[in-house]
Amino acid sequence: MFGEIKKRISLNNLDLKSSFTGKYQISIELSLDGFSYCLLDSERFQYLVLESYSFKEVMSYEDLSRIAEFLVDISPIKRLPRQRISLIFKNNQSCMVASPLFIENEKASYFSFHHSLKEGHDIFADKLNNLSAYNVYSLPVVVVDKFKSLFEDIRIRHYSSTLIENLCYYYKAGFFHQNVVLHVQDKHFEILLFNGADLILYNTFPYSTWEDLLYYVLYVLEQLEITPEKSDVLILGEIAMDSNSFQNIKSFMHSVDFGGRTDFFKYDHVFEEIPHHFYFNLLNVNACG
Repeated sequence: MFGEIKKRISLNNLDLKSSFTGKYQISIELSLDGFSYCLLDSERFQYLVLESYSFKEVMSYEDLSRIAEFLVDISPIKRLPRQRISLIFKNNQSCMVASPLFIENEKASYFSFHHSLKEGHDIFADKLNNLSAYNVYSLPVVVVDKFKSLFEDIRIRHYSSTLIENLCYYYKAGFFHQNVVLHVQDKHFEILLFNGADLILYNTFPYSTWEDLLYYVLYVLEQLEITPEKSDVLILGEIAMDSNSFQNIKSFMHSVDFGGRTDFFKYDHVFEEIPHHFYFNLLNVNACG
């Protein structure tokens, strides 16, 4: 019906027959090549479920909205009492505007300076409290309308908004100290540069090979006159700790470490089946309110 849909990860210790009377915080991440969600027990502040699907040959956002509805229907999401439900949408159509310069009615102007608005998309903005900025971005209207029809109370944000907001918070709180952050996904990665607790750069790049990724990283550092051999790198995302690619990056930098889970949340024992730096963005959607 939808082409190939593959379940990548299934961590589930949810007991639908338990006497739990509280509510859940539900987080969903969606893109043209994947759907993931996690469930947080709001009383214990503990994650109980994380499931992730990948799919191929999704040619339209209409198809994507139908796939997303199908995956929502076969999950427990609709059947659970909820305190909050959030969707983060992943694309590379975003830009940031400093809060003092932001005017709501000028969103289209800010966006058009960096990107062309695709047919069937609309422009939105997220306030980034930990950065004193707004993230301006586009989303496919058909997907937004689909999720609002499924969940009237859903909060929709851009993928980069949660990543930037939470990393800025964790840096200010002293959880991380590295000056370079690489958030690595299957076909793209984000690079964030910090000077102490201050974010000085965010960008996203596509890549096919790890040689591509390393080229972009070294290029960005060169442009900002940052010496790789003096740089400490934090890696987040779905990259294996024993990969040759990791060793290759390590040879150019002062140090390279994988991000760990903070003590902001608790995690059910089933989460030990995946490395702690996996799904950082999805698992921190609720960290900053």
